[in-house]
Amino acid sequence: HAATNIADEPIFGGSSGVKPNIMVLMDTSNSMGWTHMPDQLEQPGAKQSVGYKSSSCNALYYDPARTYKRPRDGVGAYLPVPSFNAAPYDYFLDPSVKVDLGSNFQAHDAATVSSVLSLPDASQPAYYYVYTGPFATFSFNTAPCNTIDTGVSADVWVRKIVSSTSGIAGRPDERENFAIWYTYYRTRIALSKSAMGQAFSPLTDKYRVGFITANPTLLSNGVPGNSVSSGRYLGIADFDAGQRVTWYSKLYGQKPGGRVPLRAKVLPGLGAIMVAKLTALT
Repeated sequence: HAATNIADEPIFGGSSGVKPNIMVLMDTSNSMGWTHMPDQLEQPGAKQSVGYKSSSCNALYYDPARTYKRPRDGVGAYLPVPSFNAAPYDYFLDPSVKVDLGSNFQAHDAATVSSVLSLPDASQPAYYYVYTGPFATFSFNTAPCNTIDTGVSADVWVRKIVSSTSGIAGRPDERENFAIWYTYYRTRIALSKSAMGQAFSPLTDKYRVGFITANPTLLSNGVPGNSVSSGRYLGIADFDAGQRVTWYSKLYGQKPGGRVPLRAKVLPGLGAIMVAKLTALT
């Protein structure tokens, strides 16, 4: 047999100039607006448990041991540092609506839980719970996560009111860190936007990047349409300055609504749409 030539450099970055194609598929269903993970942590028809307000049980809730980073925009600039006393409720969709976390914070409200029967958290100074008991396996439906929240420290839970001195010893004023979490990470979709915004920031035009949601035909009233919405789709192209700005605008502009399409009924059609779009780009 003839000798086989083995490339001594990767396709990407080598003399071939082949660019990787990256198509981001984003879930924008109703549940992306929730302030808790997993789903089962929520207690329908009740005030949410102590565990809901602790990162030990709720993967989305504020973690005092974590330093939250601000995401970047389409030109690579960091998004603004939110004020603790005027933090945007949803920076990505309407930064003008602000909350004073020193007096009007809510750990959950009617828009961030699945059951409209659940009791919204009372407006109050920003807070979180810290577990101080022995080693435990945290589960949404068992102690200590399902402990009833009485509004005060109890048993193995210490209630912390966010202030300039409430954080871990040796760390700076906790209010800024909490405000960044509230503004950019509090809901599932905000977390997704912030994480993707940071992850894609280093990419250059050596990559080709596009965007589509899991339900791209959804209309503004929540009813599926017959064609892909331009606000929910961006064709793959070189990730140059123009594409970056447009891609970030699509990513940050998504609003939770509708459901994730069922694989058997919708994804074949979605796949056909994506194949047609990608074919047109090649």
